[in-house]
Amino acid sequence: MKKTHLYILVFPDRAAIKIGKANSIRARANTLVKYWGAIDYNSSYSVELEEKIVFNLETALHRLMSIHAMSYDEGDGKKEFFSIEALGAVLEHVNLFLSANGLPDLLKKGIPLPIINKTVSKQKTQPSQRKNFLANGEAFVNSMQDCISTLKNWFRVINILQYYESKIPFQYDIKEDALLFRIKYKNDMQERLISRMDRYLSFFYVIDISGKQTSWNTTRGELGDREIIQIRIVLKENLHPYETFINQQILSAIKMLPKRSEAAKEALPILEDAPLLLSGPVFS
Repeated sequence: MKKTHLYILVFPDRAAIKIGKANSIRARANTLVKYWGAIDYNSSYSVELEEKIVFNLETALHRLMSIHAMSYDEGDGKKEFFSIEALGAVLEHVNLFLSANGLPDLLKKGIPLPIINKTVSKQKTQPSQRKNFLANGEAFVNSMQDCISTLKNWFRVINILQYYESKIPFQYDIKEDALLFRIKYKNDMQERLISRMDRYLSFFYVIDISGKQTSWNTTRGELGDREIIQIRIVLKENLHPYETFINQQILSAIKMLPKRSEAAKEALPILEDAPLLLSGPVFS
C-alpha cells in the first residue's frame, strides 16, 4: 500500500499550526515558508501511514479542530491552519488514533530541514554535487507524486459531476485567455462536493531536477449568497511547461463534461471580478 505523511507544522510568528499531508514534508515545507514565514521544525510533528488512512485522519482533525481554525482569505493551504493552542489536543487525538489501531510510537517530533536550493559553485567537490543531485531528484519525484495525486482526485470530482449532471447545475465557457467553470449548489451534499473540489485544487507544485520550483496557488470566486462559485483556468501561451501540462490535463477533463449541465435550466452568470484559480508560476 502506498504511504504518505501527515504533518503538523508549527509557525511561531503566526502562533499557528498547519495540519496537512505530503509525500515529502521537506519539499512541501519549502513552498509554505515562502508565503507563511518560518517553521519551527524541531517543534513540528509527522507520522507516515497508508495514504487512505492519512487522508481520513487529516479530514477528521480538520473537523475536530474547526473551533480553533485560523481565518485567512487567501494563501497556500489557508484552510489548514489552526491556533497553536490546539496543538496539545491534536497530538492527543493522533496518539489515541494510533494506539487504538495498534500503531503506537509512530508520531515523531522534529522534521528535517527542507532542501535549500543554491547555485552549485565550481569549488564544490564531486561528492557534494552528487548529494545535491540526489536530493533534488528525490524532491522532484515526491512533488510529481503529490501533483499526480491531486490531479487524480480532481478527475474523481469530474466523474461525480458526470454522474450528477441532471442534479447539479454547472456550466463552462472559454473567454479570451481563460476557461471559466461555474457551479451552483443548493444543498449540503452539493456544498460538500464544492468544498472537495476547492480542496483538491487548492495547490499544485513541482520541483524540477535542477531544484527550481514552480507552484500554483488557487482561489475561487463567489457570487452573492455563495450559491455560485467560479473556477478560472488560464489558457494563454508561453507559460512554464509544468503549468501548461497541468492546465491542459484539467482542461481536457472539464471538456468531457457538457458545456452546460441538464440541471442548469438557466445560464450561470460569469463572475467578472473572480480571481484566477491557476495563477502564473512562482520560482524559488
